[in-house]
Amino acid sequence: MAQRAFHYVGFQFKRLYDSLVGPFGGRSFRPKLFVSQVSLESDTVDNALRYAREILKWHVEETSMFQ
Repeated sequence: MAQRAFHYVGFQFKRLYDSLVGPFGGRSFRPKLFVSQVSLESDTVDNALRYAREILKWHVEETSMFQ
């Protein structure tokens, strides 16, 4: 279950990163974004999910401000 959660959060983070940076962001190359798994200890997973939740909240608040 933790492995699937890691992949889901990594995928969502990469998708958010791509939406913020754009296709090439005015550059002739696209920087690579690597997401790596550090640990599956329960404290680490909880903190990572809390942080991801905060990022998503910021994204929602930011998009609502500009509409």
